[in-house]
Amino acid sequence: MLEVRSHRHWWVTKTLVRVACLTTSTLGLLLVTAQARPAATAVVDYHPATPTGPPRSGSCWSSSIASNRPDAWRCMVGNEIFDPCFSARRGVVCAADPRRAGSGFLLRPTKPLPVPDAGSQPQPFMVELSDGSICDRFTGTLALVAGRIVRFGCPPARGCNGPDCPYRGLASLHPGRVWHARELTYRSGRDGPVLIGSVQVPLATVWR
Repeated sequence: MLEVRSHRHWWVTKTLVRVACLTTSTLGLLLVTAQARPAATAVVDYHPATPTGPPRSGSCWSSSIASNRPDAWRCMVGNEIFDPCFSARRGVVCAADPRRAGSGFLLRPTKPLPVPDAGSQPQPFMVELSDGSICDRFTGTLALVAGRIVRFGCPPARGCNGPDCPYRGLASLHPGRVWHARELTYRSGRDGPVLIGSVQVPLATVWR
């Protein structure tokens, strides 16, 4: 009897330890999930600082496709296209990263800037998902996936590397206290893109 009680006590103790570990792990997962959802999306009206590097010469031939701001342009230096570029005091700033002050380069147009398109409510040209992923607005051909137009390109899901990773993009943005986006995961198919997954995701930051 004494041996049975000892064995039972050991089993109960081990079970309690397992439950405690599971509860702690689950609580940690819930906390991480809660922290990943922003209380509010930061909306940034971006105005780049003048880069400190050497200026480059080029031309801007139209308004930006990525941004509908009247001071945003689609420019070219050599054979490279930069979009969006933004008007600055001494020229136009291109290839700027809104997360890094002074990034990019100053472009000195060799021709006058074109007449800007009529302005409207500024649209985001770059967004940050709640998982830290940065997604940029496409400025070329747009993919149509399961009836939805993919307007932003995002990096592959974390942990996925190599050419076999599925594509990941955003089809639509929904403003609010917390902005949301429809995230699509897809791959190439014989007859066009094939949808793998679709989920609504919160946005941490929006740059427009």
